[in-house]
Amino acid sequence: MFSISTILIVDDSVADVLLLKMALKRNHFEGHIESVGTTDLAYQWLMGRLDSEDTLPELILLDLGLPGESGLEMLEKLKSNPVLSPMKVIVFSGSSRPQDIVRARHLGAAWYFVKKSEPKDLNFIVKELARICQEPSSWESGAE
Repeated sequence: MFSISTILIVDDSVADVLLLKMALKRNHFEGHIESVGTTDLAYQWLMGRLDSEDTLPELILLDLGLPGESGLEMLEKLKSNPVLSPMKVIVFSGSSRPQDIVRARHLGAAWYFVKKSEPKDLNFIVKELARICQEPSSWESGAE
């Protein structure tokens, strides 16, 4: 189902990270999941992978409302770095503000999902993640 081996979740909500991990496992993701709560920790983790010549994650699930630097600021930095820009970044945020969705798209997010509290919604999102990971980045089918 998933064609990727490593996911980095950047989210400061322990509950959201736990729910995402459970939904990924329930939907047969067998790869490695790393999670951090700030963009600073995400950069440290990514730079550590580069320094040790480990592979980078194929997917980053990025919240926007983070302590310190915002997810949009992180997305901008990732997409302006030639080594990090090929990573697929999917925004997974509580914000449904149109300006956040448009800005994320403009900055290079592969997709944008608004966090939902219902387990069936989360399962749908995880199934969509699996589908998206097998395709080139596309917004033609819509976001959310």
